[in-house]
Amino acid sequence: MKIVNWIFKQVNIILWSLYWLLFQKLGINLSNINTAEHWDAKYLKSNYKNRYTEEIFDGIQKYLKGRRILDIGCGDGSITKKFNHLGYNIYGTDLSIVGLSKAKKKINSDTLVCSDVMNLPFKKNTFDFIVCTEVLEHLDCPDKAILQIVEVAKNNGRIFFSFPQPSFLRCREHVQNFKLSDFKKLVDLYNLLECGKLTKTHNYGVVELRRVKNVI
Repeated sequence: MKIVNWIFKQVNIILWSLYWLLFQKLGINLSNINTAEHWDAKYLKSNYKNRYTEEIFDGIQKYLKGRRILDIGCGDGSITKKFNHLGYNIYGTDLSIVGLSKAKKKINSDTLVCSDVMNLPFKKNTFDFIVCTEVLEHLDCPDKAILQIVEVAKNNGRIFFSFPQPSFLRCREHVQNFKLSDFKKLVDLYNLLECGKLTKTHNYGVVELRRVKNVI
């Protein structure tokens, strides 16, 4: 049964990728399915999880800074839990109330709030370190999201991003298909410490906010 499900999923991805390419050539804009309802339904599936959590967390730890951390798009709290166990002052946001309910069972914290990245419920200059993994590719306007994230980061704070490597084969949830050069343009105003390959299928970038270019 697992093999049949896997084959069905791969066929679905191939078909969707072909549709996406056709729609792009025809100039048709597709609606973004990444709603709270969509992710609630996904998290209700008990077997849903990010299989790259361990590799991503290993990458994050190399750049950690300070004690107050925000995990944007924390989902079921797989990464949030790891920070909590290490004693960090961890906060998390996600647009899925179902995902957050699972996260709260793991860390039993009132610092997890239901919010999307465009409306972060925090004061400016709050966090030493911000994690934003597997989020940007789901957004229509990732540039505006980055502005919101920067607002709540402290001066000298760091932001860790991860996102899938560009591929012809992608699911409909991925409305962006970033190359590293595309990511560099998105964070052009900020000090990019490092970027590159994170896992077999994912890239990353780390931004530090201590040096901001003058904008005329």
